[in-house]
Amino acid sequence: MARKALVRWIERALEDMEEATTQEITSWVDERFKWGATTNQVANLCARYSQFEKVGFVNETVKAPDRFSIRIRGAVWRLADGS
Repeated sequence: MARKALVRWIERALEDMEEATTQEITSWVDERFKWGATTNQVANLCARYSQFEKVGFVNETVKAPDRFSIRIRGAVWRLADGS
């Protein structure tokens, strides 16, 4: 997906969700397009463009029923004021 188009879709995702993790934004974009975006693409664009601002970080471990745990880590983004 082209960079400018992806930036516009990230903006739309954050307008819908207000705040979202990188993974949530990626899932939102992937649901709407045959050729979606990678988590790395989304994170890099959010960090590079001033209309997005990082507001936090999620770092949690979820215990699965079959004795292993899943680690979830990621940045939380929102639209910057004035966007």
